[in-house]
Amino acid sequence: GAVYPTLTLGAPAAHALGFKDGGATAMARKLRACIASREPAERMAAISLAQGYGRRCALLMCHGFAALAASFALVCRTNAERRSAPFFGRLRELGYLFQLETLLSTRGDEWAMLQDTQGVVQMIERVQLMMLPANEDAPDGVALRGGAHMPVLCFAPRELGFRDAARASAAGLKPGVMLRVRPVLLSQGINEEQSVANLMQTH
Repeated sequence: GAVYPTLTLGAPAAHALGFKDGGATAMARKLRACIASREPAERMAAISLAQGYGRRCALLMCHGFAALAASFALVCRTNAERRSAPFFGRLRELGYLFQLETLLSTRGDEWAMLQDTQGVVQMIERVQLMMLPANEDAPDGVALRGGAHMPVLCFAPRELGFRDAARASAAGLKPGVMLRVRPVLLSQGINEEQSVANLMQTH
C-alpha cells in the first residue's frame, strides 16, 4: 500500500506581524465589512487593513507553499522508492491529500494563529501540482508558476525521486498533468487555554 510520511513544522502563522487585528480569516472578514460599508471612515480604514492583510497573506503563502512542496516531494520520493503504482494512480484520479494537524487552542493569540492556518488552507485549495516535462526544468527543483487564482507548483522529476520524466511516467506520474490539492485541517487544543475556551464556549 501507499505510505504517507509526516512533516513536522511550526504552525503557518504570521508571528512577525503580530495578532492585534486577528489572523488572516478574521482580517478578511473585517476587510469585506469595511468595503461594503457606506461610512467614509470605514472605507478609509479598509485601505490600511488591506495593506496589512496583503502583507500577512504574502508571509503565509511562503510558509504554506513551502510546506506543501516539501510534503509532496517527500511522499512522492517515498512511494517512488517503493515503486507504488497504486499511490500514483490515486494521486492522478483523486489529487493530493494534504492534511494539517495542529495543537493550537481557540483562545488568545493561538486562536489568531489558527485563523492564519485556516487562511493557508484556503490558499492551498487553489494550488495545482505538476511534474515538469522532459524539455523543461526547475534549477532549484521546484518552481512557482501561474497566477494568484491558480498557482502551480512545478517539480523537476529528480525532486520527486525519479531519474527522469520517462521513469516517472512509467510509474504513473505523467509530466505536464495538473494535480489537485485537497487540504484538510484538524486542530485539537490540549492545554489549559483550551480548557478555559471550552468552559467559556470561546470560538
